Amino acid sequence: MSSFTDSERDIAGRTKLGRKAVLFVAWIGGYLLGAFAWLVRAPLLQFIGSLGLSSDASQGLVAGLFGSSVMVVGVLVWSFLSSPSGVAA
Repeated sequence: MSSFTDSERDIAGRTKLGRKAVLFVAWIGGYLLGAFAWLVRAPLLQFIGSLGLSSDASQGLVAGLFGSSVMVVGVLVWSFLSSPSGVAA
C-alpha cells in the first residue's frame, strides 16, 4: 500500500518531487559538478594553454564548458521528469 495521495502523483502514476526535493537535488548536482570541474581544471587549463591561448581565455573556455554542461544536464533531467511517459521527447 502506498503512502502517497493521488495529488502527489503525476499522470503516469509516478510520485511527484516537491519543490524542496528538486532544489536539493539541483544543489547537490551543481556541487558535484563544481567539485569535478575544480579537480580537472589544472590539467585542462594546461592543455588549452598549450594551444596558444592566454590564461584568461583558457579560464573562460573552461568556465563556459562546465557552465553549459550543467545547463544541458539540467534541461535533459527536467525534460525527462516532466514528460508524462518518463521518456524525453
